[in-house]
This record gives sequence, structure tokens and C-alpha cells, in this order.
Amino acid sequence: MMSAVSETTPLEVIWHDVECGRYAGDLELWAELARCASAQPILEIGCGTGRVALELARAGHHVMAVDSVPAFVDATKERAATRRLAGLSVMAVDVRELQLVTRFGLIILPMQVLQLFEGSAERRRVLRVARAHLAPGGVIAVAIVEGTPLEGQVGSEYEPPLPDVAEIDGSVYSSLPLEVARDGDRMIVTRLRQVVARNGDLSEAVDRTALAVLTRGLVEDEALAAGLEPIGHRVIEDGPDHVGSTIILMKGMDPR
Repeated sequence: MMSAVSETTPLEVIWHDVECGRYAGDLELWAELARCASAQPILEIGCGTGRVALELARAGHHVMAVDSVPAFVDATKERAATRRLAGLSVMAVDVRELQLVTRFGLIILPMQVLQLFEGSAERRRVLRVARAHLAPGGVIAVAIVEGTPLEGQVGSEYEPPLPDVAEIDGSVYSSLPLEVARDGDRMIVTRLRQVVARNGDLSEAVDRTALAVLTRGLVEDEALAAGLEPIGHRVIEDGPDHVGSTIILMKGMDPR
């Protein structure tokens, strides 16, 4: 269920909720990994508006959630307070600069967060930061979409998926995926965002998000360079309203 928002909610929060907030295909896996974390705290990198962090905190886990977008952090804090989730802490920070005293039994990067970082050097930097915050015996789990799913499926014969739609304070927000196109080492995801206001006025804009094109093998190589040892992976299959993803599991490399 989508978290409540108000007329004062920033648009970036609304669109994140509309496009990402109802996705639940990975929640069971995060819950399973959290239960295996031996009661140690959990770090979520790229928490967005709290989709995963709130669920894990509701299940009784101690969670530190970080994101570089202050509006997302504020929304997650407000939702945690409303639900009285004392076990959830939230911080606005560029993960590349993250320096915490706490060490975590599980560190997760859900929903293609790693793919927002362009270039292998930047991704290795993020993975090194995660490695530095990992408790002995802990696990890092990174979600990626492999390759460029749906690439080139445009034109008269292409039937796009149904839009993500939500009614908020009398206005209807709709986000329709239009195209996934390859641009060098990136894929550009194009969406048509439309808002029908209470008075019936329609406004629309095109949104484009760039994600690095990755494979499990490439991420595992970058993990090794960051001092991490791949220990397996899990697959979340395609669903009617989402593409599948690969969850890559890794642990700290033993010193040699």
C-alpha cells in the first residue's frame, strides 16, 4: 500500500511513490536476509521514500536508511514517526561520503541503486564504502536489472505496460513507461508523467532516468576489486508490473 502524502508533499516524493512505492516483489527476500543477520543492525543504501526500510523496521529490525535526496529522507522519517518505528534511523548523505561508527550484519542496495552510479570506478567506490561498514560475517546484497530489458520495444506493434497510477488529494498521477534505449554503457528509461488536477486540467512531462548497463559478472568483478567476495545470487522473476532483477550476494574478503 502506498504511504499517505499531502498537498505539501514534494513532487519528487509523489513520483517516487507512484513509480516505486508499490513494488513488493523483493520484500520477501529482504525479510529473509534480515532474519539471517543475527539480530545485527541493517543498513539500506538508497532508501527512497522508505519502501523497504519501513517494512524491515516494522518486523522489529534495527535499520539505518540513507539516501542522497533530502526530500526522500524527510518523507521516510515522517512515515517512521507516524508508524512509531523507533528502530528506524534515516540520514541524508551521499553514500560515497558515508562514515558511520556502526557496523552492519546486512547491507542492502535495492531497486537498481548501484546502477545510478556511472562508471566502474564510482561503483567500486560505493562497494568499498559498504565493505567498510560491514560487520564480521555480514552480507551485502545488491539488486540490479541485467542487460537492457525491453530495449527497442517501441513503435506501432509495441504494447507498453499499464501505467503506474495513484490518486492523491483529488489529483490523479500517472506514469507510463514508454521506452528503454541503449546509450553506450547506459540505458535510458523514458516515462510519460501525467497529472489530472481536481479541476480536470491535464499536465504532462517526459522523464528520463539513466541507469548503468550491468551484468552479474561485471558487478562481481567490481566487488572483488572492492575487497568483497561474491557468495551467490538470487533471481526475482518478471512480474505483470515489473521486470525481473538479480540480487548479488557478497561478503568481506578474508585478508590474505
